[in-house]
Amino acid sequence: MKKLLATCFAVLLLAGCATRDEWQPDTGNMIFKVQARSYDDVWTAAIRTISRNLTIRDTNKAQGRILAETSAGMVTSSEVITVVISPANRNASSYTIDIQNRKRSMGLISGPDQIRNIVAGIKAELGSMASTGPVSLKDSLSPSEEVITVPLADPAPQAPAVTGELTVQVEQLARQSGCQPTSAARLIAKTTGVETYQTSCQNGQQALFKCEMRQCRRLD
Repeated sequence: MKKLLATCFAVLLLAGCATRDEWQPDTGNMIFKVQARSYDDVWTAAIRTISRNLTIRDTNKAQGRILAETSAGMVTSSEVITVVISPANRNASSYTIDIQNRKRSMGLISGPDQIRNIVAGIKAELGSMASTGPVSLKDSLSPSEEVITVPLADPAPQAPAVTGELTVQVEQLARQSGCQPTSAARLIAKTTGVETYQTSCQNGQQALFKCEMRQCRRLD
């Protein structure tokens, strides 16, 4: 019994005193790709998955890196997990996720397959995000409903310009004054013996003309 207790104590002491220099070489890694998702989605899925079963020691979203660690058990080793997402911090058509596992304590039994658990967890998180995305109009309809296309109403026809007896004379005067009319000169005011016209010029300006006793002149 004493020998058994001494052995257990030695195992615990070895696990607790392990340092970074005692890490074993990489015990495994897995690389997989994610497509048609944003970088924020991939990063969030990785953080949620890793924090569920491991202790996150360091993160750098700008570089796409996550460092996490498992706790050592009575007879299982602690492990250091690194996750690298590339390309980092920008939207792309696909992302590569590289997961590596290093045992921190030598001579102990390996714990659960952390790499496969992380891969499965990230895929599950991304799948749940997709299922909670916005619902299209077609999917929101009942079987008895259907999407129909309603044609846009034709724009209301513009009322014809009001012309006067001197419209042609005003247009000729406009051309002589440097205004090339884009439409017929419009009669905008009329009193006894006096008519006022407006015409639009090709340069975007508006020109006003006043005609008194059938004699027209430009106002501006």
